[in-house]
Amino acid sequence: MQVFLTGGSGFVGRQVIHRLRQQGHTVLALARSEVSADTPAAAGAEPVRGDLGDLSTAAEPQWLTRLADVDAVVHVANLADAIALSLTRGRDRAVYYITDGQPMTVRTFFTALLDTQGVDVSGSRSVPSAVVAPVAGVMDAVARLLRARSAPPLNNWLISAMARDRLYDITAARRDLGYAPRVDFESGLRGLAASDPAQDGSISGSTVLPCSYGQDQSADAASVRRV
Repeated sequence: MQVFLTGGSGFVGRQVIHRLRQQGHTVLALARSEVSADTPAAAGAEPVRGDLGDLSTAAEPQWLTRLADVDAVVHVANLADAIALSLTRGRDRAVYYITDGQPMTVRTFFTALLDTQGVDVSGSRSVPSAVVAPVAGVMDAVARLLRARSAPPLNNWLISAMARDRLYDITAARRDLGYAPRVDFESGLRGLAASDPAQDGSISGSTVLPCSYGQDQSADAASVRRV
């Protein structure tokens, strides 16, 4: 199969490319720059220059034409095993949430994640979302007014991601794909800590552990979709 992959330049993305290439798939990986394109290329994928942010522009991005010839589009979020399974066992246009099945709070998750980057927030105190949400709204509005090129340090998306509990059910993945978590949270942390900072850059959307967070069950940051 020919697979179009987003997030191929991150830690998990590289593992997905390696796994798919081992199974004989051809992988096209979206890359935002020449520097980020080097990583998926080294892993065996064909880099395709572009950015998901291009989809919000009026003109159709050139890289979008490459999707016409692919068999599947994969947005990297969790285990390479689950992605490979979805390509062969997944139902058409089904969305599967992938976790390691380990319950975890937002604070626990981000404390451990940041620790892999040498940032210790274990002693930090929490601020109620009712306090920070209005501040984030103002900072977002000012950034839009000034047409800032990057998001402010405190923004609505960050509040939404960190201040709300989420519960994701992996029953469909277990039933349809035969998915069974084989990489636990601690193993994911060790792998992330051992990754090359110079190659991966800072923590990004594609640098995601085998689980994320939720009130009662850990969850991934996105889903695996077969098209």
